[in-house]
Parts: sequence; structure tokens; C-alpha cells
Amino acid sequence: MRELLSSNTFIHEYFKLDLLLPTNGLGHTFLLVLGSIFPPIFAEKILQTIYIFFLPYAFRFLINQSSKKPNLLSYYLIFPFTYSFLFLYGFYNFHLALVIMLFTVGIWLIAINEGTIKTKKIIVLSLLATLVCYAHIFVFAILGLILGVTWINAVLKNEGSKEYIFQTISPLLAIVFPGILLGAVFIFNQTSIIGSSESSWSIIDTWKSLKSIEPARAILYGKEGIFTQWIFWILSVAVLTQFVSWFKKEKGKTNVQWALISLILIGFVFYFPKDPTFIQSRLILFFFLSTILWISTAPLPKLISIPSFIVISYVSIALLNIYATSSEKSSQLVAQIQDVSEVIKPKSVVLPINFNGQWRNAHISNYLGASKPIVVLENYEAATGYFPISWRDGVLSEEVIALVETKTIEEIEWNRIPERIDYLFILIPDNADIVGIKALVKSQLKSFKVLATSEQQDFLLIERFYN
Repeated sequence: MRELLSSNTFIHEYFKLDLLLPTNGLGHTFLLVLGSIFPPIFAEKILQTIYIFFLPYAFRFLINQSSKKPNLLSYYLIFPFTYSFLFLYGFYNFHLALVIMLFTVGIWLIAINEGTIKTKKIIVLSLLATLVCYAHIFVFAILGLILGVTWINAVLKNEGSKEYIFQTISPLLAIVFPGILLGAVFIFNQTSIIGSSESSWSIIDTWKSLKSIEPARAILYGKEGIFTQWIFWILSVAVLTQFVSWFKKEKGKTNVQWALISLILIGFVFYFPKDPTFIQSRLILFFFLSTILWISTAPLPKLISIPSFIVISYVSIALLNIYATSSEKSSQLVAQIQDVSEVIKPKSVVLPINFNGQWRNAHISNYLGASKPIVVLENYEAATGYFPISWRDGVLSEEVIALVETKTIEEIEWNRIPERIDYLFILIPDNADIVGIKALVKSQLKSFKVLATSEQQDFLLIERFYN
């Protein structure tokens, strides 16, 4: 993005910057600013730290605005959801939008409880809601749902007072209107927002995702699933307690607005299929967050809350240990990729071929271009049309796409590597025959040479030599 803004002609040959696409841009803006001050990897670490710190803080802030006396669950249930495969996949726009959304809803609840929404709060809320949309349009849609439900709940609390309705409906519309405009521009520029030819729908699969608390899993699904199922049963018992209170007509013992939002979201969860845009996975995350808000803002017997505290604390530590161990390995690989990128000449074209098979390494080759102007011919964001940066027409030929999507080394059609490719970056499977792969490369690619390998032999960097 920095190179495109600085009019780097080489980068402009491959990418284009669409500043009129007004969403999915906040994460890029953060990294652009931070990257101009700090080294690229450190800038990303700062962005991750901002999210990890502010998510629990924003969630706690919202809980405090939803209830005067939140129960013990409110203090710690958010922590297992801080890390998820969505976060480790690098969906920074989504997660930044999530944090801002929580603050927005909290301030909104303060405003509507005051009765008259002051101009200062309208401006602040409008800016925050617009920022949510700029970060992620889907989160903005969820924000609109929550604002609508909480407003209706406030109207009912005021016995449908026409005066209250007129005092609050105009500010609500003023708050969401700029974001709606941004969203409309985004949708107008898209041929498809939700859904995919690769989508699949299954009640059984959806139930499994819910039961295993999919948003709380990130890396080792099977191992993490052992712990996350405990969260599911704790949440189930707490929800059952709320329903019992409701059937007994115990006033003030259940938070109606968050219960309704949870019911709406679970309906969406079962309506939307699994697809490459992870719409269902995002909805599951919002469902669990709203459910936690529901059960955390109502009285809960100590017989449930204290054992739950002990179990969730243990689960959080166990999950954090899994994340820390895996993140250390990933960080080492990223550091090695950064080191080897130093030998790549600026204004070069790198073709990445990934045989590793691990989803969290799907886009790891992009770190090659973190510190210098090179083109890496694998860029998830540039290929979707949902982000400010996209490929120029004709850059990704059929040959390039076929090579990038190759799953095994036996499938490579070596003779189809285009002339414009300066380097090959091959991410190889664990325990692969590195000597055999080098020999194969040498026999198939007469105009290339192996330039570098990683310490753990995770990848090869191969350079074309010109006579």
C-alpha cells in the first residue's frame, strides 16, 4: 500500500489501489502508519497487541453498561475467545471492527438510558459507527442489529412513549447513516458479497461448530476441542438458568435484549452455510459473545458461578499454552522468511508454491515482501475485490494460478513457469526429503539455482539466473 501511494511504477504494474472502496481498510491503515515508524513485523505485533488488550477491556465496558451488578462470569469468559483461527488467519480489519463495535454499543447504551441523546454523543457514536464500517462491513451490519434491538428494548421500557421515540430515533438514524452510505458504495462495487460456489450447509456440522466453540479454537482443533467443550457446557447450564428464571417470571433476572440478540444470531448461524468468507464462523463468534453478555448481566447462583470460574480459568490457561507453543514455531518461520528475503533483489517477482498443507501457513509467503518492493504472486486480499488493493487485469495468468494452487511437488508443471518469474519460494511439508527436492529442482529447472533454505528445512528459495 505504501509503495502504491508513493507511485512505485514497478508495483503499479501488478497492483492497483482503489481508495473509493471504503471498507476493509482500517487494518491496512494501522499497518501503513505503524510500518512507517517500526519494522514491519514489529508493526504487526503492535497491531495484534492492541486487539488482544482492548477486546477484554471493551467487552467489560459493555457489560458494565448492560448491568449494574454483573455476575462472576463477566470477568473472565471473554478470554478464551480472544484468540481464534479468524485472528490467526490475519483478519485484522474484522477484529479491530469488533473492538470498536463493543465500545460503540456501550456508549450507545449510556446515551439511550439518559433519555435525551446529546449532540456530542451523536457525533462520537456516528464517528465510531462509521469507523466500524470502514474496518468491516459485516461487523457494521451486526452493530446495526444490536443498536436496533437495544433501541426497541429502551422504547418498551419507556412504555412506547412517543416523546421518547422522537427523541431517540433521529439520533439513531444520524449515527448509522454515514456507515450505511459507505456500505452502499462497497456493495455497489461488488458482484458477490456473501456466498460462494464452495459453500456447504449442514445442521450436523453447524451443531459440531457450536458444541466445540469454534471461535475459541485456533490451531490444534482436536486438542483445543477437549477444553472448549467445557466452555459449551458451562454456557449451556448458565443459559438454562436464565430460562428457568424467565419461566418463573422473576423480573430483573434475565437481560431480555441480549437474550433476543442471541436468538436472532443463532437463527442466522443455522441459515448461513460454511463458505470461504467465513460468514457462519463470524456469526458463531457474535452469537457466543452476545450469549456471554446475556448470562453475565443477570444473577447467577454461586453453585454455578464459582465452579465455572475455576473451570474456565483452567481452560484459558490450557488454550493459551497451546497458542504460545504454536506461535513460537510460526514466529521462528516468519523470522527465517524475513531473513532470507534480504537476498531477494528489489523489483523482483516471486512465485510462491506451498506444499506445507497447514492452513495457518497459507499466506505466509507474503512476509517476503514486507521490507522491500517485490511482487509475491500469492495475495488473498488482492484476488477477492473486497479490499483497497487488487491485482491488475491479466497479471495472474492461468499458468501462475495453477502453480500457486499446486498441492504436491509431483503435480508441478515445471515447463509452465513464466519467464517473468525471478524467484520461486517453495514451502515444503514436514519431514520432506529436502535432498530429493533439491535434486528434482536442479534437474527440472536448468535456469534456476537454489539460493537458500531455512534452518528447519521448511522452505527453499530458488533464483533464476540470467545469462
